[in-house]
Amino acid sequence: MRCFFAIQDVLDANAEAYENLFGVRPRIRASLHGGPVIVSACGDTKRSIVYYGDTMNTSARLEGEAKRLEKDLVISSDLLQAIQMPSEITVGNPCEVTLRGHDSPTALFALSRRSSMPGTNEQSAEE
Repeated sequence: MRCFFAIQDVLDANAEAYENLFGVRPRIRASLHGGPVIVSACGDTKRSIVYYGDTMNTSARLEGEAKRLEKDLVISSDLLQAIQMPSEITVGNPCEVTLRGHDSPTALFALSRRSSMPGTNEQSAEE
């Protein structure tokens, strides 16, 4: 989560330069989910590491929901229950979604940073 917001800070700090060079201000979006994955090395001449499984599919579909809901960062209820949330992160209200390939709804939560202290570059992301 801290890494996501650190990347967002760099993009925001350089937004004008990116727009001047490339014509756009880049934005990022992500989803967080946890569980088992299958890892495989594929290819003969060009090797790549690939990840498979329901955990990867669920995370990708959660990212799609983040886009639909216009949220930068979302987390699944499963992962939220399994971790200790950093004190600077705010968890939004739950949103129930039924993901493609799933029979039951999945709760997801938007994440944001708490309001910044004077003298910092963190921004508030109110729900």
